[in-house]
Amino acid sequence: MKHMRWVVSCLLLVAVAGVAGCQAADDGGDSVAVQDAFVKAMPQGEMTAIFGVIDNPTDEEITVESVSGDVAERVELHEMVTENGTMVMREREGGFVVPAGESLSLEPGGLHIMLIGLTRELKAGDEVQVTLHLAGGDTVDVRATARDMANAQESYDPDGEGSGGHDQHGSSDEPTSALLGARPVR
Repeated sequence: MKHMRWVVSCLLLVAVAGVAGCQAADDGGDSVAVQDAFVKAMPQGEMTAIFGVIDNPTDEEITVESVSGDVAERVELHEMVTENGTMVMREREGGFVVPAGESLSLEPGGLHIMLIGLTRELKAGDEVQVTLHLAGGDTVDVRATARDMANAQESYDPDGEGSGGHDQHGSSDEPTSALLGARPVR
């Protein structure tokens, strides 16, 4: 009987230590995360983008291969690049690479997470969630808070043809104010 209590005590100790170890791993700052994530508030059906900073405190480079979520019909990794002297937006080939121990900024006019065809209106203060899919199968949940960006109300037309640079995404022929960092329409 004494032996049985000892075995049960050991098993309980191992179980408690295992749970404590899992909690420490979840609470530690040693995993990939997105800091200061925000999205521009927009009406349902429009497009907008998520910005923030991807932190990689690990000792290995990570690659964000894709992104998913139900906040929009399409959720994609995007970049702004200059082609023939004009800023254009496009889906990012090869994903986002974040070197070991470094951070990668997602910002207007650069890399961002594009939300195309919002499934609901995003008002200032609303929260959205998307999931980053990393090479190797890991995922990172991203929570972004919608902001009313009154200083970003200009219309943008990256390709000069009124499509907002997203003909392949089925956007309308009207310019959109959701695209930040592109050439303004005059």
